[in-house]
Amino acid sequence: MGSSTGNMLVDDKKVLQAIFAEVDMLMMLELACRGEITKEPIVAKMCHAPASLFDVHKRGYIRKGYFADLVLVNPNKPYTISHDNILYKCKWSPLEGETMSTTIGKTFLYGKIAFENGIVNDVGGEMLEFDR
Repeated sequence: MGSSTGNMLVDDKKVLQAIFAEVDMLMMLELACRGEITKEPIVAKMCHAPASLFDVHKRGYIRKGYFADLVLVNPNKPYTISHDNILYKCKWSPLEGETMSTTIGKTFLYGKIAFENGIVNDVGGEMLEFDR
């Protein structure tokens, strides 16, 4: 999944790769809910394209042998961005107060639950490899 922020420091000990990507994903899904884009181009633009553009090794697609980096979305549960649920250190968002039509239920990194029900789990991490 692509993100405009990369790794965001959650606290002094934990780094969650793609924390802001969850907000990016919610924004893109909001456009889908409004009928401005379909879900297939969202996956292509946010997952496949960044992995292909940068030749990221075994990421960006759901394929045998690839890393299991996945986001599970609840399309029936709205989500309001607020100071209380912002996890990155700055504790603010230009989207504060906005309600999205969908919620991120879980985020998996390396096949392990990294985010669930508003809680960040330390699943470790690895340097990205590039096939260049």
